[in-house]
Amino acid sequence: SIRNFVGHFALLFIISGLFTTHFTAQRGICLLQQNTPNFHFIDNKSNSEKRFPFSVTATKIDSKTFHNNKITNNQSIILKFQDSSGEIDNQTISFNKIAKKENYRFYFKSFRSPNTIVLQVVHDPWGITMTYIGYLLLLLAFSLSICNKKSYFRQLISQNKILKPLSIFTFLLAITIPKVYASDTPKTETLSKEKAKKFCEVFVNHSNRICPLQTMAHDFTLTVYGHKKYKNYSAEQILCGYFFFPNDWKDEPTIKIDKFTKKIINNSSKYASLAQLLQPHNRAAITRALDSLPTSSKAYKKMIATEEKILLIAQLCSGELFKIFPITDNTGKISWVTPSHPLPDHLSEQEILFIRKGLEYVKIVNLQDEVNEFNTLINNILVYQRRNAKNALPSLFKIQSEKCYNRIQLSRGIAITIIVIGMIFTLTLLRKNNFTSKRIPLIITIFLHTTFLYLMLLFSLRWIISGSIPISNGYETMLFLALCFSISSVISIRKSALFASISTLLIGFSLLTATLAYSSSITQLSPILDSPWLSVHVTTIMISYTLFGLITLNSIVALYILWRRADFTFLTNTQRNNLLLLYPAIWLLVLGIILGSIWANQSWGSYWSWDPKEVWALISALVYLYPLQSPLKEVTNAKKCHLYLSFAFFAILFTYFGVNHLLGGLHSYVR
Repeated sequence: SIRNFVGHFALLFIISGLFTTHFTAQRGICLLQQNTPNFHFIDNKSNSEKRFPFSVTATKIDSKTFHNNKITNNQSIILKFQDSSGEIDNQTISFNKIAKKENYRFYFKSFRSPNTIVLQVVHDPWGITMTYIGYLLLLLAFSLSICNKKSYFRQLISQNKILKPLSIFTFLLAITIPKVYASDTPKTETLSKEKAKKFCEVFVNHSNRICPLQTMAHDFTLTVYGHKKYKNYSAEQILCGYFFFPNDWKDEPTIKIDKFTKKIINNSSKYASLAQLLQPHNRAAITRALDSLPTSSKAYKKMIATEEKILLIAQLCSGELFKIFPITDNTGKISWVTPSHPLPDHLSEQEILFIRKGLEYVKIVNLQDEVNEFNTLINNILVYQRRNAKNALPSLFKIQSEKCYNRIQLSRGIAITIIVIGMIFTLTLLRKNNFTSKRIPLIITIFLHTTFLYLMLLFSLRWIISGSIPISNGYETMLFLALCFSISSVISIRKSALFASISTLLIGFSLLTATLAYSSSITQLSPILDSPWLSVHVTTIMISYTLFGLITLNSIVALYILWRRADFTFLTNTQRNNLLLLYPAIWLLVLGIILGSIWANQSWGSYWSWDPKEVWALISALVYLYPLQSPLKEVTNAKKCHLYLSFAFFAILFTYFGVNHLLGGLHSYVR
């Protein structure tokens, strides 16, 4: 058929492009000093100089943002190209923005010094073109499979009514989460809820972004204690307690410790106090254990994580975390400093005194219980921040969004609740043998719609706060995956109890994974991810994972039903459903791989680097292609098909989790 011909032709082009690139492409390194023309680059293969048919000059190098020897912002460099005729072409280069001149591609690699940059040079006019043509032909072949009226996919659609979406939903994002507090009064000294809330209105440079202290308080509490609250204290009160009353809080068991530290200090609880961990005999025992363990061992990493919590508390108590004072240097650059930070000479004595003693004055008036003076001091700090930070402060809308996000932030309890309801829903269907039913209890319908609204609001607020689509790390992609499952449950809610129950379980497990395995902190987007390719690549891949997850649980349920009551009709119907979902799932996965390949070519100078994540994504696509190209799609092989699809999901799990945590590679920044 035409589809097979186009598909085979596409693979031929892709493979040919790969070999053409390998044998004919030139790759090398070019060092540029500011305002000094260069005509050569060092070829990686021959380690010899190769000449450009033009000169290249870096006329402007902006290298002002470094943090711990790492580039923290997206620098821009202006390159001037001049050919033999004297024609000049100026181009800007940065992360994810390359320069092109006469089939030469220039990628920003690193800074050798403040006035010297390292560029990666690629000259591959034929291999890239052939590969991109192959990509287009491959997508065309998939499109023909979907559009051809005689294709197997269209036959499955004509036989299936369950998976056709009924409508397009429009939603109002409005949710109110009431706060319920216990009636008992805490005994440990801290600020009142009102005072702590007022104090945490102050802005701080936290995780390389400007946000209210409230956000730092939530991140601090989650990191140290593992929950958003301790006893009846809010996160703001916990942060203020350690800062204003460290002697009281050093005896509170607020530090979640690992099982190895727990055993060493002979602690019966999984929580310990700062005083307990700092006792001389405990410090000596922990130090001996760390010295005896290999740095790559699990025990060492877990114990170091506990030690980092102690350091974090020490930094809070000393004020090192309070980067709340914005100052401007002679070049106009704004820096956020702590009270103990070295200050420039151009500041006035009054301003230096305000920075050095501002927080100490807040402590004093708090002890004197001067509420009005306390509020006045906080307002003075806010006025100072607005005056000096200028446009660096977030907008009022973004501030309110962040405060709302902090109030409704995802917790492990929410994830477990969704899993429990999903299990009850599924077990009820199993008990009544009612998987083919289209009627779903009203309370489940309300629950699924509420879950969708909650996840949509959470995702939207995180997007507003970060300023970019929140799919750049493990926590955010799991949240997005849960949102995709939620959309699936809402679409199928009136047509299939099976898909609604499966989607509910997958929502809960995705959220539980997010809360257990990843940090929820909102951090500055890595420069390499600051690209429009991020949203299309990750979104496409995660939607395909959503479909693969539905297929997997669908197969598991079908096998369970077959084992319980030998319902072959249900078995074959679910087989058709899965094969129908496989087409868009594979198409989206392949499209995501292609988009990632193009992005890699724009960022790294190579569209395929045999990175572990790339390889396993390709393996996953091949694993799921097999059922559509083999006898497994026949009705007589329904059981084998479900068995295969039940285990195939391990390829996806390893691609997402295993590669990140075991193999690393170029994609290690997405953890």
